Amino acid sequence: MAIIDRGGVPEATIARLRDAPVARQAGLDRSPLLFTVEEQIPDIAFPGGARMTGTYCPITVDARPLLSFRPQPVPGGPMVMSLVLGVAGEEPDLIVKDNEWRPAPDAWRFERRGNRYRFSHVGGTALLAFAHRAADEIAIEAMRGVFGGKMLEIGENGTMLDGMPVTIPSVRSQLVGVHL
Repeated sequence: MAIIDRGGVPEATIARLRDAPVARQAGLDRSPLLFTVEEQIPDIAFPGGARMTGTYCPITVDARPLLSFRPQPVPGGPMVMSLVLGVAGEEPDLIVKDNEWRPAPDAWRFERRGNRYRFSHVGGTALLAFAHRAADEIAIEAMRGVFGGKMLEIGENGTMLDGMPVTIPSVRSQLVGVHL
């Protein structure tokens, strides 16, 4: 606090960093941080070729992580995933929290066929479909939902946010891959 008290950092900068801490900003390279060396976070491949390596939260909308991963608690064990999906007119639901299925079965469905997984709303308006290609790679096939009043669609035709094209970048060793 001493540098702030002496006026070394403008108040506007402090306010901006409190609202968006550097550690949560896209672009922070975590690879040189010693505590991240042994973490096993799966690579995420998106339609169109973007790839996120070692990224805890591949996508956030309005600062809310939609899909997030944590390191395996046991070496060689399953990755830990959380998922938020939303439908129009409702608050987004925490569908999966730390690998635990959370919603009521009358609103959401889960399907698994081989290495393919699908989480979907019974109305078909929200979904996440992915393939678990290898122990360290997940390929997103489709994602659709409403988050913060914004419609996000990811699929073979690219990524759209409220009908406008959005680019998902390839990133490495970041806390957040892309903020939408």
